[in-house]
Amino acid sequence: MPEGRICIHCQASEAEMTLRKCPICFRLVCVACAYRAMGRYFCSRSCSDVFFFGDEDAE
Repeated sequence: MPEGRICIHCQASEAEMTLRKCPICFRLVCVACAYRAMGRYFCSRSCSDVFFFGDEDAE
């Protein structure tokens, strides 16, 4: 049986919680564990920072 879609933080399945895909790294995170910024859901604050402020390595 293939693995279901689960939250990277709490391992809740999409049957238990609503999952969102991080727009930066594309990992799945449930709405309870997500880092929210400016109406978007991210898997972490670092992904949020990259989204809004850019990647400091990209020059």
